[in-house]
Amino acid sequence: MGAMLMRQSSFNLRSLQHVDSEREVQKAILQYLGLCPHVAWAQRFNTGAASSSYTAKDGTTNKRFVRFGFKGCADIIGQLKSGHLLAIECKRKGGKATESQEAFLQTVLAHNGLAIIAMEIGDIERAITAFSNAHKRESPAITTPGPL
Repeated sequence: MGAMLMRQSSFNLRSLQHVDSEREVQKAILQYLGLCPHVAWAQRFNTGAASSSYTAKDGTTNKRFVRFGFKGCADIIGQLKSGHLLAIECKRKGGKATESQEAFLQTVLAHNGLAIIAMEIGDIERAITAFSNAHKRESPAITTPGPL
């Protein structure tokens, strides 16, 4: 059964290699991360802002501006099974990270996490494999102020 699962996974990954929009890149990468043995979990992290109108109790109409996430945060946030943070900024072919996105990824790198700007699944495969090989001997420690 394991061999069958691997063949099915390989087939699915090949079909995800050629994507054009940033949204398609994100979707393909999340599918790959769900199959990757080095990844504990990974989720899409939405950032942005929205404005809406509402009617107050006194009958006046007001506007509310809500910001969610934070500027520069990666599109996908996750954790490797080694315990390291995983941050992936997805871009379509030819796309570039903004200054705030690059700053966020540099912060992740500075604190021993894995930060990737990815335009295709191959970028993710290479980066996770290299990082995992480089950190094989490390094992995350649990520290608590008291009993769990």
